[in-house]
Amino acid sequence: MAGASTCVLVACGGGGADIPTAMNGNDDGGQSATTASTTSPNGTISPPAASIVDLLGNEWKVSNSQIYKNGIKDTEAYNVSILLFYSRSIYHKDTTGSFFQWTGSNWEKCSDPQLADASSGDETAAASS
Repeated sequence: MAGASTCVLVACGGGGADIPTAMNGNDDGGQSATTASTTSPNGTISPPAASIVDLLGNEWKVSNSQIYKNGIKDTEAYNVSILLFYSRSIYHKDTTGSFFQWTGSNWEKCSDPQLADASSGDETAAASS
C-alpha cells in the first residue's frame, strides 16, 4: 500500500523534489528527475484533466472557477473556465472567452495560443509586432 501512495504523489507533482541529494542520489536537489517525469504533456487542458504540472513542478487546478497553484488560491484570476499548458506556458481562459498567460508573477491578457500556432508565419509575425 505504501508503494501505491508514493506513485500517486509522484503523479501529482509531489514526488521528491525536496528530498536531499544524499537521499535521492541526484546532485541537482532532485529537480530534474521529478520535473521531467511529472510535467504535463503539451496541450493539457484542465478540466477535463484533474490538474496541470508545469516545468517547475507547480501543480495548477481549477475549482469553482478559481485557480489554485500548489493548493493556494490565486486571487488575481476568477471566472476561470479552463487552464491550458501549451508551449511550456500556463494559460487560463475565463468565462468571457479571454485568454491570459502566466508570466511568473501575474496574468497577462493574450490571444488563444493554439490559434497563434495555427496561423501562417506572416500572421504570427504581424500579431507579435
